[in-house]
Amino acid sequence: MEHKDTSTQLLQVAEALERKTIALIQEKNWAALEEMLAPECQFVTVNRVYGKSEAMRLMKEMHLASVTLKDFGANAVGDNLVVTFQMACTEHIAGEPQSQDFSPRLSVWKQCGDRYVCIAYADMNRP
Repeated sequence: MEHKDTSTQLLQVAEALERKTIALIQEKNWAALEEMLAPECQFVTVNRVYGKSEAMRLMKEMHLASVTLKDFGANAVGDNLVVTFQMACTEHIAGEPQSQDFSPRLSVWKQCGDRYVCIAYADMNRP
């Protein structure tokens, strides 16, 4: 997925990346999901920061369901794409059920050739 210079196209790429990530988690397609995460990827919650392997473990235990997304924003910064959005869902983080209300999310994707890999993700949902 190559991003273009218009904000509409950036938003389309941003939303497609987030929806693909969610679909992979729900499908339990862990190999494909892991390929979308850079080795240095950091996953941030309101309680702590996780590296890639810990983030994969959390996502496997997330039980992600009933997802609704809104309010996408996207900015290109060099070869990085910074994405913001609101998400309401059913999910667990570190075994704790989280609020099902909308909460802010932020992801940073690095463009590597014709694809993007996630280098950072912030989940600001609270129990």
